[in-house]
Amino acid sequence: MQIGGIQPFSLVDYPGKMSCVVFCQGCCMRCSYCHNKQLQPFVQSFEDIFAFLEKRVGLLEAVVFSGGEPLLQHDLYDVMLEIKNNFQFLIGLHTAGVAPDMFKAVLPLVDWVGLDVKTDFSHYENVTHYANSGDYANECFNVLVQSGKEFEVRTTYDAQLITDDDMIAIADLLQRNEIKIWHIQECILRDCAEPVHIPLPCDELLAKLEKRVNVDIRLG
Repeated sequence: MQIGGIQPFSLVDYPGKMSCVVFCQGCCMRCSYCHNKQLQPFVQSFEDIFAFLEKRVGLLEAVVFSGGEPLLQHDLYDVMLEIKNNFQFLIGLHTAGVAPDMFKAVLPLVDWVGLDVKTDFSHYENVTHYANSGDYANECFNVLVQSGKEFEVRTTYDAQLITDDDMIAIADLLQRNEIKIWHIQECILRDCAEPVHIPLPCDELLAKLEKRVNVDIRLG
């Protein structure tokens, strides 16, 4: 597994649990608002995360795999299985759903998923610049909904990339699948001298969305 870094302690990456976060190095998408662009390139690196986790038994409750994109790690299943067998931590996964076959393979080991739904699935390449990414994300979404696993759906909002119609399409999708809460994340561009905060959906759009699903706005 190619590791970009480890956050030793987090209270926000696995709901209600004390976790650490393993940042996987490498992502096939090139979303302009990515806040971990240094993790996009695939480079060879290694850290002994198991020695670290051994010292955290009894202190942490969960290990969360983030990125980059964890599903692109060829040995993700093996690493998760070893963590489960040796430490009995809960496993969290942050993913954009880029690899359905890997997602299906690891999902039995995963206790909670944070799934990025970037826009209406038919318009995915406008955001990701990655061919067929909407089809992959759609398949992962359907697998997740049918799995019975705990999960959340979140969308980073940038009006230059995602239209009002796209947002309404996502809200309709969540409503059809009886998903109660949609986490809409503030978009912050960090490639500038100072971070640029992109405006959140206007009140009129939010009102339309909230007729379909409860909206949770996440800042920062």
